[in-house]
Amino acid sequence: MPATLVISRYVLREGWRARLPALALLLGAITAAGATFVGALAPIDGERARLITAAALLRPLGSVLLILHVAAMTVAEMREQRLAMLLACGTGRAPLLLGKALGILAWAALFALSAGVTVALLGARASLLPWTLGLFAQLALLGLFTLAASLALRRLTPAALAALAFYFLAESLSALQLMAAAASARSQWNDLADRVVSAVAWTLPRFAEFGSGDWLGETTSHWPDIERALIQSAIYAVLLYAIALVDLYRRED
Repeated sequence: MPATLVISRYVLREGWRARLPALALLLGAITAAGATFVGALAPIDGERARLITAAALLRPLGSVLLILHVAAMTVAEMREQRLAMLLACGTGRAPLLLGKALGILAWAALFALSAGVTVALLGARASLLPWTLGLFAQLALLGLFTLAASLALRRLTPAALAALAFYFLAESLSALQLMAAAASARSQWNDLADRVVSAVAWTLPRFAEFGSGDWLGETTSHWPDIERALIQSAIYAVLLYAIALVDLYRRED
């Protein structure tokens, strides 16, 4: 069996040992209960309130859970010298990293599918598939970024904090740009803030464009938005893989 598939199976087994499927189901159940409660309290359009609440809970909670799992798994492997043993046995760095990336993508797909089933049970029909694909793209990027950060920093807390900072910054980029552009009093500092935010926005994905809870309550198609998000995700995934591979070669020589 190719080394890549062996490594990906190992990553899947580690996720199973960490009870990721059970956690995904628990997250879906808690979200469904909370969204149903909010929908019952809404005086107008309770279904829309229910769906938006579910989306607002599933995206950040699933992201944080995947980040913590990938960081803990990767740091534990380095601390126990498991990666070093695999490399000493002749496993190439590229197949090793590719196998880990494929396993992480599989767990991202599981979380996205669980979230999609949850919002479907809550009544989502329009744009359900685009929203689920957007969530998968977001989780995939976060998982790969956490893998690269963990390999570079080699400690759980800094790696998890770096991934969380990446997530919250990418999630809030659109809002930051609007705030910077809407400043009532223009000055040199406002212009500088605009340039800084624009530069950061150019280098990071915009998770706000990967899917919104509003999509689930609309009848319009969001396939063009999701196509752009998937292209962004593919480009950043390749870049993150290349960065992690270069760092692995540099540190394990």
